[in-house]
Amino acid sequence: MRTVFSSRLVAVAVSVLLILTGWTGLSGTARAAEAPVPIELGTPVTVELPESTSKAQYTFTTTGLAGGHARLAVLVDEITVPFGVYAVFTGSSSYSEMASGTTYFEVPIRADGTWTVAVSAVKLHSGHTPGTGTARLTVELAQDETTTVEVGTPFTEQFTNRGVDVYAEVPLIAGRRYGYDVREVSATGLYSYDSVRATLISPDGATEIDLGRATDAPTWAETRALTQGGTWTLHLDPERATTGSITAALVELEKVPGGTLKTGAVQTVEFTEPGQVVSLDLTGTPGRRPVLEFVSRDLAYGGGNNDVPALGVTLTRPDGTYARDYESRESYLEMETYDVAGTWSLALDPQWRATGSVTVRLVEVEDLHAALPLGRRGTVTSSVRWQDAFLTVDGAEGQALRFEVSDQSWSADGQGPGTGSIDLKFLRPDGSEAGYRVLYRPGVVEDTAVVFESPVFDVPGTWTVWVDPGGDSTGSLSGRVSLVQPAS
Repeated sequence: MRTVFSSRLVAVAVSVLLILTGWTGLSGTARAAEAPVPIELGTPVTVELPESTSKAQYTFTTTGLAGGHARLAVLVDEITVPFGVYAVFTGSSSYSEMASGTTYFEVPIRADGTWTVAVSAVKLHSGHTPGTGTARLTVELAQDETTTVEVGTPFTEQFTNRGVDVYAEVPLIAGRRYGYDVREVSATGLYSYDSVRATLISPDGATEIDLGRATDAPTWAETRALTQGGTWTLHLDPERATTGSITAALVELEKVPGGTLKTGAVQTVEFTEPGQVVSLDLTGTPGRRPVLEFVSRDLAYGGGNNDVPALGVTLTRPDGTYARDYESRESYLEMETYDVAGTWSLALDPQWRATGSVTVRLVEVEDLHAALPLGRRGTVTSSVRWQDAFLTVDGAEGQALRFEVSDQSWSADGQGPGTGSIDLKFLRPDGSEAGYRVLYRPGVVEDTAVVFESPVFDVPGTWTVWVDPGGDSTGSLSGRVSLVQPAS
C-alpha cells in the first residue's frame, strides 16, 4: 500500500498592502470600498456590504503554476445579505457566481498573474434595492497532482485541501479488462452524497471510461476490453468541496477457462476473486437456441451488501465476434439462436465484485417453423420448455389476420420472466415488430376462447406470427386463422 504525501495546494505568497483605509486585516474583515484590498489565499475574509450600493473588491496574485492544472477553489458561506451575493473574478479567465447559501465553485487559471474579485449584493431586478449584510469569502489555489500507480497494487490518495484532482498514470494492455476496486473512502464535503469520481482516460485522450462515484466502500467498477494499450490516466476528482482520502486498486480481470459445457450436463462454476470471469465452451449447431438453466446460485457482494448479485453473460461466436450480452437474475436465461457451427464461448461474469458459485445446466431448444394454415382449423403445440413457434403467411398491404381461438391450454412452473404468459408477436417481412397480442397471462388474461385481429399489414410480403410462451411455459393453441380485409 502506498500513500502519496506530495503537496497539492500551494499557498501563494501575496503582497499585503493595506490600500483601503479602515480595513482591519488582522481580524480578517474588510469593509466595502472602491480600491481593491489584497487578500491572502487560503485565509477567510469577511465581506461587509453595509450599504445597498456597496461593492467590495479584493486582489491577489498567483505564481508558480507552470506544468500543472490549476484552479481557484472558492467557498462563499456565512451569508447574511438577504438575497445573497454576486462574486465576479477577473484575471487570466473571467467567472461569476451567485451565492445565496453556502456555495462552492472553481475558477480556471489560464496563466500566472493578478486577479481581482468584486463582491456585491444580489439585485433581483432593475428597480430593486439590494439588501445589506456580510458574507465570508475563502479563495484557495488548487493545483492538480500527478503520480503513478501499478496494476494490482493498492494506493492511497489524500485530498487535504479543496479542489485538488489527482492524475495517476498507469500502464494497461489492449484487449484486457480491468476492475476499479475501492477499499476505503473518507469523503467530507458540503453534502452527505459528495464523493470521489474516477475516470480512466486513454493514451490519446479520445476515450474516457467512467468508473463511477465512491461515497463509501467497498465500491467496484469494471471496464470492457480496452481497445488501446499504453499509458492510461486514472483521474480522481473529489466533487465540489470534498476533502478526505481514498484507498483503491486497479486490478486486471482474470478470465478463467472453465472447460466445455455439454448439452444436458450440470456444472458448478466457482468465482473466487472479485471481477473474475469464467469462460465455458459450447458446441453450437445452427438453428438451435441455447438456454442456460440455473440449478443453484450462491453469489454474494460481501462488505455487508446483502442484495442478490446479477450475473453477466456474454455469448461469442467461434470466430471471436461478439454475439450478445445478457444480465440474469432469474432461474434461466434464453439466448440467441446459433447462426454458425463450431465452438462458441460463454463468459460468466458476476456483477460488481461478487464472488461465490453457480450451478448451471445447458439446454438446447429447436424452435418450430411452419406456414400458418389459413381457413382451416389447426393446433399449435409446444411441448418443450422455452420452445417458440414462428408461423409465416403471405399477405397484401391492407390485409390482416383474423384469429378465432377455440381452445388454449398453458402451464408454467411459476418461475422466470412472464410467469407463464403467452404473447403473439407480429413481425413484418424485414423482421421488425408491428404489434403484439397478449393471449394468456395468469390472473390477467384467461386462456379461453377468443376472437381478435392482427395489426393491418402496412407492407406486402411474408409476415411472421411469433408464438412466444413466456419463460418455460408449455401448452397448445387451437383454432382457425384467416386473411381478411378490415373495414376502413
